This record gives sequence, C-alpha cells and structure tokens, in this order.
Amino acid sequence: MTRRLIALTLGVATSLAPSSQAQTFTTVFSDTFDGGVSRSTWPKVEGKINVFPMQYLEGSSTSGHKDHTGNGGQAATEIPNNPFPYAAYHEFEALPQLNILRVGAWIWQDVERPLCTAEAWPVRGMVGLTSLPGEALALPPGPMGPNVVYPYDDFAFIGVEMPVSNNPEDPVQKFYRWRTKTDGWNLSSVPRKADFVCHGAQTWRHVEIVVHPYSGQVGDIEFFIDGQLVGQGHRAPGPDGTGVPLRRIQLGSRFPEEQDATDVRPPYSYEFFWFDDVELSTASPCHEPRADVDGDADVDQVDFGLLQRCYTGPNPITPYDLTACGCLDIDADWTIDATDLNSFSSCYSGPTLRADASCDAGTPLP
Repeated sequence: MTRRLIALTLGVATSLAPSSQAQTFTTVFSDTFDGGVSRSTWPKVEGKINVFPMQYLEGSSTSGHKDHTGNGGQAATEIPNNPFPYAAYHEFEALPQLNILRVGAWIWQDVERPLCTAEAWPVRGMVGLTSLPGEALALPPGPMGPNVVYPYDDFAFIGVEMPVSNNPEDPVQKFYRWRTKTDGWNLSSVPRKADFVCHGAQTWRHVEIVVHPYSGQVGDIEFFIDGQLVGQGHRAPGPDGTGVPLRRIQLGSRFPEEQDATDVRPPYSYEFFWFDDVELSTASPCHEPRADVDGDADVDQVDFGLLQRCYTGPNPITPYDLTACGCLDIDADWTIDATDLNSFSSCYSGPTLRADASCDAGTPLP
C-alpha cells in the first residue's frame, strides 16, 4: 500500500475543548404485540418440516397470558403443540456493513416439561438474527415423513439447547445458551428460571444480540441477558470477506434448521414461549464529520495519520479494514483513494479547532 504525505488546505474553525461522542442507535423496527401478531409482519417460514406446515406465532390474550409491560396489551406466544415447530420472522432491508446492528426482546419461557422429563427435546433457538435463507433442501424421510430444511450463510441466536437428562442441575438444562454458525452452542451463566426446580418460579428475561462490523475476530457478535454480557462470537466472512449481511429477525423453535440425514427426530415444541417488545436498531460508529476518526471533534494530523494507514488507492488488491477505515470511505466504493482524501481535506480544521460537522453530510456508508 502506497502512503503519501499530502498538504491539506485549512478551513475556518472555532476553538474547541476535546470531547467524545457516544453512539446513538436509531430504531429500524419494533413490535410491542399489544394489538396481537401481524401475519404480514411475522410470516411463517415457507415449507414443511416432517409433513406438517410451519405455523405462525399467535397473539396472547390479556387474561391468563403474559404481557411484559403489564399495560393490558398482549405478547406473542408460541403454542406447545406437538409436532409443530412454531416460528416466524421479520425481514428488513440490508443495512450498511459498517453499522452496528442490535436486536432486543423480552422472553418468558415455560420450562416445566424439560425439567421434569427425561426425553431429549431437539435443539431450538428463541431470538435470533439470520441471513436470508438459501434454497430448500429435501432430506431423506424420518419417522414422521420427509424433512425440508433451509441453509443459512450466517446466524446468531440466544436461547436454549436440547436437554439430555431430567436433572435440573444439568448445565444444558439450567442455563441459557448463545449460538453462532461459526462458534456453535455456548453456555451462559444465566439460569433459565428464577428458582431452578420443577414447578419453580418463572421470570421475564431481556435478551439482546449486538452485531459489529466484520473483523473475523471474537467479539464481532455479542450476547446480553438482562444487560449482562454473556458471550462473544464470530461472524461468518461471506464470499467477499466483509461479513454476511443479516436480514431477518427470527423468533421460535428450531432456527435455523440444521437437520441432516442422521438427525431425523421430529422437531417437537412442547414448551410455551412468549415474546414481547421486539426492537431492531442500528448505529454508525462514525463521528460527525466522519473525518474526525478519533472523536475529539477536530480533524487534524492525528486523523490524517489514520487516513494514510488506510489509503488503498483506486485498485486495491485486498479490502481495507472495515472497522478501522470504513468511516473514511466517503463514497462507499470499498477503496480509500483520492476522492476520500479530497473529502478529508475539505473537513480539515487543525488541532483543538472544531470541525464543521456537516462538511461530509449525506455521504453513504459502506
């Protein structure tokens, strides 16, 4: 990579004391379920598993069913109706790869049956983000008929895994788990019940998945329960090495589907699940202006030094580091070149002088 020292044209600026900027999340989608479950917002996944059609989520009622807020509204419920694997999704437009993506939801799980029976219930997810599914794959018939599954290039889930005993102290039984396509299932330290015994007290939990720009490192995906960081995982790189775009929120059991010819167990779902107050939000890691890489509200030689390190020229052999350099790619063409240098120069203020926050306004993010 060629590095150059380039003279910068200084603009008019005002005196400034250094400061930092906090990330601001913008809501992309939210659903309180207070009016029930929209069949267009939360459609079923097309296709069939074990001959039976996939089912929608259903709205709870205000009498006897859960509502997280207690405001007289509803929650979404997954009925424990063998052998239907209840699940639904909300699909959203692709967001800039540089953005941070966050999905949160309140969940209530009736875990009586797995704690009080020795049957091995199949693996299931509860709240997750996935890529768009691939073409349906028909697998050899199992005991209840043919299986149809959908491959996913990447996913992240927080939920529960298949128990293997009726011992409430079994860690697989006792704790929530998180999962990515790259890392598989991992145990958290958060119990699934307030009082973890058969017929013990249930509780609402808030779960959250935060997806950072792709770096290929641990921490690209973070998992939280009740505000506590419980796990960190990887993102799948995708064919271009910039991370697979995640495009769906998914709620319910058995997602994503991963059965193969040796796993023909029917995806039973004998448990109750409730979901409430689902929200998807996003934030840009860039400051205003984007040339202020270190977030001290000026654009100076410190920021220019990073531009020099990120500079690729118009025809790079390898992509730049998205996390470190993406904010400087002012035209979102996956290069740091003369166009980006010109934008940087127009925003230059010098040390301790406030840069014009709107000098690069409206420019796209990669």
